[in-house]
Amino acid sequence: MEGLDGLLFLEELYLSDQGIAAIEGIEALQKLNTLDLTNNQLTSTKGLPHLPLLTDLWLAANKISSYEDVDSMQPLIPVIDTLHLERNPMAQDFEYRKHLKAKFPTLHYIDATACV
Repeated sequence: MEGLDGLLFLEELYLSDQGIAAIEGIEALQKLNTLDLTNNQLTSTKGLPHLPLLTDLWLAANKISSYEDVDSMQPLIPVIDTLHLERNPMAQDFEYRKHLKAKFPTLHYIDATACV
């Protein structure tokens, strides 16, 4: 992801279906509240910067398989409200939603379904 450095006031970024294999180049986007990286080639969330206002993160249909990887995002997105990880290998786990809600207590929606 290149050329985003000067977009300091950008609040939403939609990059689905772009063949992205790594999260990089969005460090300056501190006003971002929505980030959509659905249906890319991500195997990790490594490189996700601290985004203090991010409430909606869409990572569905990638290749993320590790809970440890998702756990590492916790301090980076302190006010996350909506998280989409469906159609990733990790979403096959029976306790997937329970694990995510425990790690991200601010979540109201996991994969477009309200948290109870």
